[in-house]
Amino acid sequence: MKNYNVPTLEMLPLLVQKLNGDISELKELIVQQHPLNKGSLPKYFGAKECCKLLNITLPTLYLYTSQRKIPHSKQGKRLIFDKDEILDWVKSGRVRTATEIQNKTTI
Repeated sequence: MKNYNVPTLEMLPLLVQKLNGDISELKELIVQQHPLNKGSLPKYFGAKECCKLLNITLPTLYLYTSQRKIPHSKQGKRLIFDKDEILDWVKSGRVRTATEIQNKTTI
């Protein structure tokens, strides 16, 4: 029969503490890897970078700009996007949760 490392009751607090530490490290790595936290995006960027940020295709971005749904500027034929304006635009489309709607109606 194989000998498995079965934790004892006395070992559980230490194992939980180690797992919490590991989870914290993983959270930090995830936050560091996010493009907005890397500082990799400059204040102004082009269409391809905007597509990566929003996770949309280039034709979809062009559709949004032609319908004036997304804030942008043009320098000649080049589209330019302001990072702060794009993030504000994304946040403005936030949908309230059912709890938020219910709380507002009861007030």
